[in-house]
Amino acid sequence: VEDPRLVALADGLRDAPVKLGSDNPDNLYLSAQISSDFSYLLTGTIGDAPYLQIGLQEGSYGSAGGLKTVASRDKASLHIADDQSVHILIRPTGGGQSEGQGGL
Repeated sequence: VEDPRLVALADGLRDAPVKLGSDNPDNLYLSAQISSDFSYLLTGTIGDAPYLQIGLQEGSYGSAGGLKTVASRDKASLHIADDQSVHILIRPTGGGQSEGQGGL
């Protein structure tokens, strides 16, 4: 059984890529399935990326309610350290929201 607390980003360039609707050929799409039962810390470096967006979705295409964005952050809203590193906490928000919703 896989541990839902330990996840890795799936590369958007793999044989069965993950894409969102009308994808942009200039973008690199990475994804990870996470559980609303846990908090996650996303870490990395920005490097020379001119644009970065991180979105948190719930649901799926073709399901009741579809795929909806519940949180989103872009490069301008992130704290980027002098060494270009970022740390983003992804957590459930609670408070009666529907299952799976969380915050960045």
